[in-house]
Amino acid sequence: MFSKDRFVIELDDRYFNQKDLINAACEYLNNQGKKCEIVDIYFTY
Repeated sequence: MFSKDRFVIELDDRYFNQKDLINAACEYLNNQGKKCEIVDIYFTY
């Protein structure tokens, strides 16, 4: 179901909040032909 594999991607822009970073990473993976879906964004501070 879920994988614990980790990977590193390099994005061209800098993101200052976690929501924008997650969206950019998901968009990058979708453009690479991978399937990415944001299920839930839960922040604790």
